[in-house]
Amino acid sequence: MTKYEQLIFIDDSGDPGFKFIRGSSHLFVIACVIFNSKISAEYTSASIKLLKERLGWKQEREFKFHRANDKQKKLFFGTIKKQDFVIQAIVVNKDTITDKNLQNSESFYSHIIKMILDSYKDMKLARISLDGSGNKSFRKKSTAEIRKTINKDNYRMVDFRLVDSKDDVLIQLADMVAGAMNAKYDKSKRLKHDYIRMIKNRIDGIQFIQ
Repeated sequence: MTKYEQLIFIDDSGDPGFKFIRGSSHLFVIACVIFNSKISAEYTSASIKLLKERLGWKQEREFKFHRANDKQKKLFFGTIKKQDFVIQAIVVNKDTITDKNLQNSESFYSHIIKMILDSYKDMKLARISLDGSGNKSFRKKSTAEIRKTINKDNYRMVDFRLVDSKDDVLIQLADMVAGAMNAKYDKSKRLKHDYIRMIKNRIDGIQFIQ
């Protein structure tokens, strides 16, 4: 493969804001999907594209957890559980965040992403792709701060880029994982099915801040 030994795809569920009265979510989830070889990433990408064909979808149509119905979610997680990757995630109950500096969406978002990357001790020579759709200005400001600090350790070299989820099914995979975790751990939601249980063999670690 390229000089990068690992390919990491990151997406989130919930929102990083703290304006609860105005509708900010109380739960925030960051999910990292980690491939230790390019071929594993390619096989997984191909399996998701084939599933879209089976469903009669155009390839431009995205897998989004909040849009997919129960049947589509089961088919998706049943497909990807056979692939070779691992998942790291952080689940945050934002009600417990008392640090005023973190009660800012950009600071909080950057802090949580740096936290999950720092927790993955095996990360080295990694290309990290983060969902860049949505509020692009917010994403760019937040990721600029992450880039400043993520390569402080000499043993790591990280390429960090924003990717539009429409163009990358592996970002869509990260979205589905993050959404499934949000649905599982948000007590206010009535979960129809525990999709995370379907891929428990792929989960390397989940940190809870609650």
